[in-house]
Amino acid sequence: MHRYEEPSGESEDIYSGLAYYHNLAKDLEAERDKALYHDNLTHLPNRNWLMTELDRQSRTQPGQFSLLFVDLDGLKRINDSQGHQAGNKLLMKTAGVLQESLRTDDSDQTSYALAHAATRLAGDEFVLLINEVGNQSTLSKISDRISSALTVHGIGASIGGRPHRPGESASQLLDAVDKLMYQQKQRRKREQLAAQPIGRRLLYKAGILLQRRSGIASDR
Repeated sequence: MHRYEEPSGESEDIYSGLAYYHNLAKDLEAERDKALYHDNLTHLPNRNWLMTELDRQSRTQPGQFSLLFVDLDGLKRINDSQGHQAGNKLLMKTAGVLQESLRTDDSDQTSYALAHAATRLAGDEFVLLINEVGNQSTLSKISDRISSALTVHGIGASIGGRPHRPGESASQLLDAVDKLMYQQKQRRKREQLAAQPIGRRLLYKAGILLQRRSGIASDR
């Protein structure tokens, strides 16, 4: 940010005055862009930035980047039981963990040195843009490590993602990873239910009911 001193009239020439207003306009433009492309709470790039960058990379680097969609567990419950201040703390903590996870680690071949950015999409949703990773195997390793980093900090989340496919638009890729994240969330819920005695009974009964319905359908 520039420091401004108003031109003092006759003691300043016209060029210093022009420089003053030029610098002021540049800083006002920077502040406007920051508000437009960054999240006020976490200071991460926001949805506007993400979609702009995805559009650009879809044209210039098709198939050479990936997305990971991260959805937090229990934010609404925390907001309802502890207040929005507690929920905001969780969001800011998550943003910090994601940014830390994207830093370079030269000692690890599966590190995300080339990860582009962690962004906050909306609410409890974050999206990671991973550059120069175009295969699912490497992306899965990155996803597992990010999930572990969140777990270490007591943050539960569902993560789904895949590489960009040539010819795919930004919105198509975002919709695809959103669906993958939702599928993972449903799997985690089933696993958590199965880990509880009452949950195992419910799943067992549901399986028997499904078998009976399948038998009835086949008899027809």
